[in-house]
Amino acid sequence: MHLVSWDRITLSKKVGGLGLRKVQAINSAMMLKVLWKLGSMEFEEVSWVQLLRAKYLSNRCLWLAGEPRNCTKLWRAVMQHRQIIKPYIKWQIGSGDKCRVFGEPWHDFWQVLTPRNARHRTLKLHDLTDSSGEGWSHDSLANNLGVAMGLYIATAYPQPPLTASTRGDRLLYTRTASGSFSFKEASMLVQSITPTLSLPMADVLKVIWHCPGLLPKVRLFLWKMVNDALPVKGTCALRMGLHVPSCQICSQEPDLPLHALFHCPFAESFWFASQLSLHVHQLPADIVGLLHTMCKLLQGSLFVSFANHLWALWKCRCSHIYEGVQLSHSSVFKMAENYNRLSRLTSSMVVPRPLKHIWQMEQRNAQRGIYCYVDGSFSAPNSGGWAFTMFKNGILVRYEVKSGNAFSAFGTEVYAMQMAVRALLQMGIDTALCFTDCHQLQQILEGCLGLDLVPWQEFHDTAELLNVFRTQPGFNCCYIPRENNLESHQLANYARLHRIVGENFTYPSFNILSEDVTSL
Repeated sequence: MHLVSWDRITLSKKVGGLGLRKVQAINSAMMLKVLWKLGSMEFEEVSWVQLLRAKYLSNRCLWLAGEPRNCTKLWRAVMQHRQIIKPYIKWQIGSGDKCRVFGEPWHDFWQVLTPRNARHRTLKLHDLTDSSGEGWSHDSLANNLGVAMGLYIATAYPQPPLTASTRGDRLLYTRTASGSFSFKEASMLVQSITPTLSLPMADVLKVIWHCPGLLPKVRLFLWKMVNDALPVKGTCALRMGLHVPSCQICSQEPDLPLHALFHCPFAESFWFASQLSLHVHQLPADIVGLLHTMCKLLQGSLFVSFANHLWALWKCRCSHIYEGVQLSHSSVFKMAENYNRLSRLTSSMVVPRPLKHIWQMEQRNAQRGIYCYVDGSFSAPNSGGWAFTMFKNGILVRYEVKSGNAFSAFGTEVYAMQMAVRALLQMGIDTALCFTDCHQLQQILEGCLGLDLVPWQEFHDTAELLNVFRTQPGFNCCYIPRENNLESHQLANYARLHRIVGENFTYPSFNILSEDVTSL
């Protein structure tokens, strides 16, 4: 049963969706990008642009070209999307050497005037101006366009729209300040009309997606609440047109989301006994209004705590109904506190760490000279290997390999970094430079990316690892290409293929950091 329609899910997060795009919209956006690259003069050197222009636009303008009977599917699709972008394009005239007089959007009536012969099709704007470029050449207007049409253009535009004789013409997208046309703009252009939301729901959605410290699964849970998509038995029965059953905990009222989470006697006593001491009977009697009130009353960490308590209550209630687990206030409070602890761990990572150049970090670590290269190997679920190699003054002084269960390639990179960091801390090293060939992990550890894109299986491990880098200012992470990380890469593959439980080696003198190991 689909409690939320696909049309709702594909809306942007601002209007109640999840921001997913429809495949048809993605295809249309790509066709618009192809159309833009064909129409603008910024991609003249691209091979496929030259090919399509030579085949279909030899003496024709893109905006007036037709569909030959034997044209390709790509060209037919591009022509079908031409009317979508036509109202939002305009030429910025520089020297007038690229913009054509007919069929190009340089004036307001460009879709009305059409070329009368083959010479009109290739006529450029600078062909109609005088030598100075500041006025029309009346002889050129009369000879090329005829007296009537030349007089029409000269009357509509007393001066040619040339801005600079040394700058080329440029096609602009009028809906953006810069005039550029990106895939994001193309997606917004083909997106259907989005519904308008009430002010309370818009405020609630803003808090759900932007409140720092909220865990991803808690955000999704709150989104389901505001969209009336919590899978309680009453909601499912209403969608199927059946009788709404009563609550399986109190057997007093229908089993609906508002009752299950707030108005049930167990839930009401839970909220009153919590740190928030809520009186649920004083709150609005609808989900959106209640969450909007809580957003106003609770700010920052307090709202995060409220959301974690709400999520813990839901999880414990489902475990009691479907698995027979005993339901008690202490179990819910314990689970909520675990989520609060994880939220505090992630909320401290919101402020981005200042970026440092590699040469600056190498200079900082030159005295100790501790360089740690990590890598993970992944082939299939539950099959992964990870390894790290540690160098001091260019000499390999420690390595460690291990294999185990992994859910993704990113997870193996996280486990490898965890193993390396754990070894560094055990040896009392507080300054080290860690290298990884996983660009996403490097950006997360440096504070450039959040944890929203991390798979949920590796979320907790990544959060703990990030907390170590936040609390240890001497630990830094850098990205290196795979070809510069071959030692760790080969060790990780070795651990995965041979299912190595654990293998490591350390030079005996390496535990004494002040000792010079260059003589080894």
